[in-house]
Amino acid sequence: MKLLGLAALWLSTFAVGSARAAIYTWMGGTSSDWETASNWNGSKLTSGTTSANRLNLGTTASSAGPLIYTATQGTTLLNPNDRGLTIYRASTMEIQGGTFSTSGTAADVVGLTAATATLTIDGGTYNSNSGLTVGFNSHGVFNINSGAATISTLKMSEGGNVANNGTLNLNGGTLSVNGIAANNPTAWQTTTVLLNGGMLIARQDNTAFISTLLVNLRVGTSGAKIDTAGFNVTIAKALTPGVDSTGGLTKYGLGTLTLSGVNTYTGGTQVTAGTLALTGSGSIANSTLITVDADAALDVSGTTSGSFTIGSGVTLGGDGALAGNFVFGSGAQLAFTAGQELEYTGADITFDTNFGIQSLIGLTSDVTPGTYTLISGNVDLTGVNNVGLANAYDLGNGKLSYFQDDSGLKLVVLPNTQGTVISIR
Repeated sequence: MKLLGLAALWLSTFAVGSARAAIYTWMGGTSSDWETASNWNGSKLTSGTTSANRLNLGTTASSAGPLIYTATQGTTLLNPNDRGLTIYRASTMEIQGGTFSTSGTAADVVGLTAATATLTIDGGTYNSNSGLTVGFNSHGVFNINSGAATISTLKMSEGGNVANNGTLNLNGGTLSVNGIAANNPTAWQTTTVLLNGGMLIARQDNTAFISTLLVNLRVGTSGAKIDTAGFNVTIAKALTPGVDSTGGLTKYGLGTLTLSGVNTYTGGTQVTAGTLALTGSGSIANSTLITVDADAALDVSGTTSGSFTIGSGVTLGGDGALAGNFVFGSGAQLAFTAGQELEYTGADITFDTNFGIQSLIGLTSDVTPGTYTLISGNVDLTGVNNVGLANAYDLGNGKLSYFQDDSGLKLVVLPNTQGTVISIR
């Protein structure tokens, strides 16, 4: 009687689950057109509706031909008692228009059972409240070239001791996520996130916004763009240059982006809003140009040393705020733009003895005479060249310039009425 009862319960559960999650299988034998019935193994899944169905591309044994989802399919929502989307083997799905969404009880999967499966967003919208796993006991690739994707949690690779690589290429468009997770990598697994011009947007506070378990976190030629959208998120994994890439990092939105890794990307760093903070061993020392825009801040007070050294060939500029101790090392430069002023709230900014008027990038003899505040706050001018009129620098075009021995770092430009160079130190 007990066995019969268990069997009846199992059958009942299976029947209910099947009713709630009918599986529709795309094989694409004829074309990439959703509406062509012969592309489906069995019944065609009706698009433009909300249903408790699941979409499979291919099977455990066979790959499917490409599926292209367009504006013609409208807005489709799948919310089964299961995952809403599974892309098997070498099957591919491209969302070129319309909106395709899932809200199942398990994460969608790109890459299941051998080969490499691909999901590409190229002008349309993909949403998944249940999350997305890229590479589940197999290889998976998730490309965002344009359009938008909103996902609760994106997981790069999942599975046991099998080859299962997960790759995200954020080449354009937007990706909004709670976070990007990864499995503890094994000899069989490689996980890569390439930030290459698309906007990565935070959906919540997260102290592990991008997992340190990722094998590769790379910055492409078009750069990493991160919008904290009013949240506070931390990336401890180092951002490294992609292949032949000189891309940089641009931080958007209110809230704080904290970097605690030793980042080695070589492009510029721009803080357009909110705060970019460095903590622990966090560094952006290889970044060639660091710009802090108005109403934005760069905070290095949380680093292990409490300071940040601007190295040779690196330029700092903008008209935002600086916090923590800054050191202009040998060969460091400061960008000059008339009317822009960095506001410093730390204990001290110090300079190497080689810093002088020649270290100001953008200052030319065309500048209008006057006094320009470059940095406000506590600035130690010890060892700085061209301090005071007696050590003025000849800009040419009948003008002299020098640093004023006053609070902050101030540049004075005036006509050279003496007609001679006072000093070129």
